[in-house]
Amino acid sequence: MEIYRSRKRVPVQSKNARTLAVVLVLALLAAIPLISAATDSRNSLRVTYNPIPFNAPTILMHRGMLQDRMDALGIQVEWISGLLKGSLMTESMASGELDIASVMGGTSAVVSYAGGRDIVIVGGYSRAPQGFGIVVRPDSPIETVADLKGKTVVGPVGTEVHFLLARALEEAGLSLRDIELRNDLVPNAISYVINGSADAALAVEPMMSVYEHQGKVRVLRTGEGLMPGATFVAVRGSFLRDRPDVVVQYLRAQIEAIQDIESMGDEVLALAADELDMPQPVIERVAQKYTFSAELDSQAIADLQNVADFLFQEGLIRNKVDVRSMVDTSLLEEALSSEGR
Repeated sequence: MEIYRSRKRVPVQSKNARTLAVVLVLALLAAIPLISAATDSRNSLRVTYNPIPFNAPTILMHRGMLQDRMDALGIQVEWISGLLKGSLMTESMASGELDIASVMGGTSAVVSYAGGRDIVIVGGYSRAPQGFGIVVRPDSPIETVADLKGKTVVGPVGTEVHFLLARALEEAGLSLRDIELRNDLVPNAISYVINGSADAALAVEPMMSVYEHQGKVRVLRTGEGLMPGATFVAVRGSFLRDRPDVVVQYLRAQIEAIQDIESMGDEVLALAADELDMPQPVIERVAQKYTFSAELDSQAIADLQNVADFLFQEGLIRNKVDVRSMVDTSLLEEALSSEGR
């Protein structure tokens, strides 16, 4: 930054006056980055880019569909990769570094909200109950969920797949107290099963299909009929209140992407295989488990409430959460209207 220096002689200032001038200059310089940051924030939209496991709408939006919508608002889209865990997304929102989580699991959203984070669910994204599962070794004597009694199961506690495990055990007349549950990430959990260090693992896509395709695991039970396997679009509360128009256009782009996927057929599979660098057979296996919809109806909210109740019962959140307080359907309703589409 260049500072113009006048060559005109000026009267010598008093010590106090010079000190005040220095303070004012420093204050001005300190304010410049803040002003710039605020301007950047108003003119940019920071969104997570998580194409895995088969987030086809996000892939299409990333390829220009979202930016086309934002151009009319003078907004530049900034895609942020690497935030694969819901906790990382919500922490980035809390620090003001992320505006929209394009895909967030219901458990992550509830845990974050219960912890005091200012996030709002504004739309649905996908349902994939078969995208979550319990796996064992192909040669394991365990044939049903009932056979897990007294066995060691490894997986991430406080997640969608933990919720699945509880429901599956309940279906078999058991509870979480009938097994030994060890908390660990999904990749580690599957490794323990493969090397014989655990009896079963909690798995999610695409790893579940990858290892099943390789013949290294057998799927014991998926979430089909037990849980919705739903993901949502979550927005930083302050951003939503400041720029609801941007959020509406975001949802319109998502709806457009979902409509395009329905008409693309196998073309979307090839696109995802290229983007995810995965074999086509694995992509096909994963894709058939996913249904995309921005819908956020009473059933979706009721399903999310069941997740919140489970988290409270297991002591994973301290207070009961009424999920209606963290959901705003008005923007989706506007996005679905014919005006501006």
